[in-house]
Amino acid sequence: MEKKNISLYLVLASILSLGACAQQSASSSRDNISNGRGSTGDGAITDTESVRYCETALTNSSSSKLSDFFSVIVSGLEGTPTICHTIEGFGSSGVDMYFMVEYEDNAGIRSVEFGPEHVISSKLVESGSNYSLEVIFKDDYGLVKVVGAGPQSTSIVTASVYYYNFPSYEEALDEAIAELREDCQNGTKTVAECLGYTYPTHWWNDTTLTTSQKDMAKAIMNDTTKRKLLGKAQIDLGVSDFPE
Repeated sequence: MEKKNISLYLVLASILSLGACAQQSASSSRDNISNGRGSTGDGAITDTESVRYCETALTNSSSSKLSDFFSVIVSGLEGTPTICHTIEGFGSSGVDMYFMVEYEDNAGIRSVEFGPEHVISSKLVESGSNYSLEVIFKDDYGLVKVVGAGPQSTSIVTASVYYYNFPSYEEALDEAIAELREDCQNGTKTVAECLGYTYPTHWWNDTTLTTSQKDMAKAIMNDTTKRKLLGKAQIDLGVSDFPE
């Protein structure tokens, strides 16, 4: 009981400490988020020309989905969003994949690309007479999952592209404060933790992903209440159209 009373008193100091951390870090976080995924003009490719690189249509998409995914306002969408890709390797132990999503609107061309350094889970395997593809990427903004299957006779996979956006800094902070308050009230946290000396680090900010963290990412992308559909595409496994 004494520990609980101390925790109730110290949680206020902890919240103030977390608030101070927010003021110090929020500016840089918002600056990064304001730019959204990708870049306008020449996309994520270092080039002097403003051109589109991808030709494979991303169907079942929309301006609102693109706005949510790229964290920008999409206005006057021109044509269908597109994707391009390269897949290297085969098997259940992991494959490398380069993947790019691209669109054009009144503001110009915006794109985001993922490479092997973003892959946290991947496989390309035979399943009966079909190929089965599943790749999960992680960047600073969230998770992207490319998953689908298709006949070996054509090597064309009908794929769905899902995404999950990480909570904003403010949302993560509010959640951390709520959890900390509860844990300090019931005595789960130590005095030092309730004083804010051990500020919580969210798993997606960890530069070294452990097996458990990868499992959490897979669980999120398997949860239909959390993942969102960005679109669908016909991915030809035998074609490499990712821009060099």
